[in-house]
Order: sequence, then C-alpha cells, then structure tokens
Amino acid sequence: MKFKTLLVALLITSYSFSQVWSTGEVTLTGAFSLQFDVDQTNNLVTLTMTGPQDRYLAVAPGVSLGSSMGDSGDDVIVYNSNGLQDRHMTGSNSKPSLDSSSDWTLVSSDDLPNDPNERRVIATRVINSGDSNDFIFPTNQTALPILWALGSSLSFNKHQNKGGVVAQLTLSNEKVALNNFKLIPNPTSDIFVIEFNKPLELAKLNVFDVMGKLVYEDQINSKSKVINTNLWPSGFYIIKVETSTYSQIKRLVKN
Repeated sequence: MKFKTLLVALLITSYSFSQVWSTGEVTLTGAFSLQFDVDQTNNLVTLTMTGPQDRYLAVAPGVSLGSSMGDSGDDVIVYNSNGLQDRHMTGSNSKPSLDSSSDWTLVSSDDLPNDPNERRVIATRVINSGDSNDFIFPTNQTALPILWALGSSLSFNKHQNKGGVVAQLTLSNEKVALNNFKLIPNPTSDIFVIEFNKPLELAKLNVFDVMGKLVYEDQINSKSKVINTNLWPSGFYIIKVETSTYSQIKRLVKN
C-alpha cells in the first residue's frame, strides 16, 4: 500500500529544476582549484577542491582579501592528513581552531584517474548551518571573496603558500539542467525513489552517511530507481549520481 501511495505521489508531482548558484571552477594557484555550488532549492552547498594529494588544502569563503589571517571566527574548511575538518580563524598568526562540531560531510576524496598525484575532495553542507563560526552562503549573484592555503605536506600547520581570489557566484544554467533528479519522498522512513525527468545513460549511484562512509552503491540506467532504507539508521545521507559527463549530489533525510 505504501508503494502504491508513493506511485500516486510520483504521478502528481510536477517537475521543476533546482536553482543553483555556482562559482564555476576557480584556479587558486598551480594545481589547486575549487568550486562552490549553492543549491538554493535543496538547501545544499557542494564544495569541490582539487589539489596535490600529498599536501593539505584549505579555503576560507567570504573572508576579505585584505585580511590575510581573517578575523576571529571566520570560517575555514581544511582537508589534511586527518580528513576533512571544519575550523575557524583565531584572529592571530596561529592555525585556525577546530569547530566544536563539523557541519561539512565528506562525500569523497579520490585521486584523479588521469593524474594519481592529484586529489579531488567533495563535501557538502547546508547553506546556513546555524553555527556562528560557519559562513552563510549567499543565494544571489554576488562576488565571493575566498582566502586559500596550500600546505607543504598533508600535516596542517600555519598557513603556507596562501593567497586570495574573488569568485563570481552566478546562476548556473548548466547545473540547473543537470540537477534533474528528485528524491521522493524526502524525508523517508522506509523506501524512496530516485526519479529523473528522462532515461539516463548508465550512471553510478553512491550513498554516504554523515561520516562519509559508503552505505549503498548501485548502477542506474532507467528513469527511476527504488531504494529500501529499512536497515539504515535515522539521519542524513548524501545521494551521489555520477555519469560519464556529470556528477550531482543531493541530501536525503531518513526518519
């Protein structure tokens, strides 16, 4: 009966594309680049950082370029030998301090297939976490100043090889077009459907928990996929769908 009800919901649900604001890929220095995608409809920010696999990567969104160490409390996201860390500036010449809790979810950290010396880190967070040390991402066209630091190793110390850029957060028509799947229902208590507006080429499906652990993987080559979550603990999950031409992420709530 629940599944029949779900099918009725699918039939009466109108299709709409999410409004996504994106910086596009921004080159910081050398092989270090980043991209912020702010999905206003799904309340989800996706950070993609690409850089040397043997060095730490750090970015501070929204920090004035003239403030090389930032003000006390300014947000910093770091990937280092301990994984992904949510930190904040201290306002002094010391390394940023760890937040009391991390609001970023590490989705993946993979060496690039065409260059094993480079790593791509993907993480997600809600637009406004409610943490006073976390940057609130804008949902409009605006300039987005970003401080960055690239370590000499994976061990995170004081900022080295640092600098700043100004990215332009603009409405991304490409991302809107690609962001074409829905999670129905969301939140869910037992099953949900990944629904596309047209049949896909072969796609890889990965589901991660809030700790970045892979809890489910499969392949999709049709317009929809039903997934049973009965054995999953309650909480947040990251749904990642990837084809040969794009990768898209959404957040699922399991009651």
